[in-house]
Amino acid sequence: EAERLYTQAIELAPHVEALWTNRALSRTNLGDYDGAVGDCNQVLALNPQSSKAYGRLGVAHFKAGRVQESADAYTRASHLDPSNATYKQGLEAANAQL
Repeated sequence: EAERLYTQAIELAPHVEALWTNRALSRTNLGDYDGAVGDCNQVLALNPQSSKAYGRLGVAHFKAGRVQESADAYTRASHLDPSNATYKQGLEAANAQL
């Protein structure tokens, strides 16, 4: 349900980053990792400095088994928002599997 509602909202306001990152989270939770990656990439096209997009990208890649891509995304997220403990934990988890 959440994914459908975010999709409708994105159609009305495609420039709102939070809609894309929230749909990415919904898609990740549904197991649609490639869809989540696409949403994150859309945000990064709008705002290349979005730590949230990189963080959500890290989660999607990690859950899809793409550990190197996950580590890369978490590294970028951590550089953009060094105080975010979630990004640091994600990076540690990804690095532990490399």
